[in-house]
Amino acid sequence: MVEVKQKANQITTLLIEQAHAKLTSGAELTATELKVCLDIAKQYGVETQEAPKNIVEELPFDEVGTKNG
Repeated sequence: MVEVKQKANQITTLLIEQAHAKLTSGAELTATELKVCLDIAKQYGVETQEAPKNIVEELPFDEVGTKNG
């Protein structure tokens, strides 16, 4: 049973490494390749402890749409 868990961990590591290599290669990916890579990242990615930021609140525009400054 331990051997099966080790193999599962190796497969997971391989999937993550391959997805990372494709996403950071700079090569143009097909929609299918991109979806698979992003699905792997979503499934096996490490969650951050930090809450997501609302980037809209940090934009340098006032309420009427003109740039501050």
